[in-house]
Amino acid sequence: MVIAQGTAEDLGAPGQVPKAAAALAAKYTGEGDRQYLPDADPAFDLVCAFRPQSAMTWRLTDYEDSQRAAGRPETLSYETPDLWHGRSPPGCDVV
Repeated sequence: MVIAQGTAEDLGAPGQVPKAAAALAAKYTGEGDRQYLPDADPAFDLVCAFRPQSAMTWRLTDYEDSQRAAGRPETLSYETPDLWHGRSPPGCDVV
């Protein structure tokens, strides 16, 4: 499980952020992926950038021993050795 907190910024319609649409199209090339890309549907009129500030993760099968948190130290509710200072969490798409 992952819970991420942060802010979302409205970047406009897909046509206003062609670099983002192109990056997603290059990454998601599977046969069934096209329908989910932001420029595939003319009714799709919003592209957002999510800027994570903190995140918590855990495995459902091992909640107690698998908990991790990351973010700016002032956003964390408990101590953890796994901090990312001012960077996006590993594995997040940054376009």
